[in-house]
Amino acid sequence: MNTALNTASLPTRLSHLLDYPSHQTSELVQDTLIYLKDKHPNMVELFEPFAQTVATMSISELQEAYTRVFDFSQETALEIGWHLYGEDYSRGAFLAKMREALSTHGVPEAGELPDHMTTMLLLLEKQDPESNQALVETVMQPAVSKIVEGLVKKESPYLALITTIQQALKLYALGALESGGGRF
Repeated sequence: MNTALNTASLPTRLSHLLDYPSHQTSELVQDTLIYLKDKHPNMVELFEPFAQTVATMSISELQEAYTRVFDFSQETALEIGWHLYGEDYSRGAFLAKMREALSTHGVPEAGELPDHMTTMLLLLEKQDPESNQALVETVMQPAVSKIVEGLVKKESPYLALITTIQQALKLYALGALESGGGRF
């Protein structure tokens, strides 16, 4: 396991689980399950189905499922702004705002659009709690809810992971989890 991830917080772990599957995915899933059991036991039940699925699928099967769900379907795409604005010009302004926030806080876009869920989860680690509260409540929660709705229709193996993220965002919005200087 990457030693940097051994001390990683929940948003960082969840962000990396949303990366395209690799040979490290299974190990990261198991490490995250252990982390949840230790730090957030109330989330284990949501996450375990994803861990069990990853344990039974080959890398190529995971990659195929990932591509089918997140890359080929607009209703389950990981671009948060898409779920809020669609093709409206407002999305462009949102992307510019997110790019500025990522740059200000040193979060790399890593080849994705600035509204990709992976980068937005990493941003939660860097921003102040007030900015995060607004981002979670007005942007991330509504978009993630739409992604969950789409995944339910598809019976995707990624439903449990996105539902875990949805729960983490809900708990953060309620003040039960911290980030941006605290531990999420």
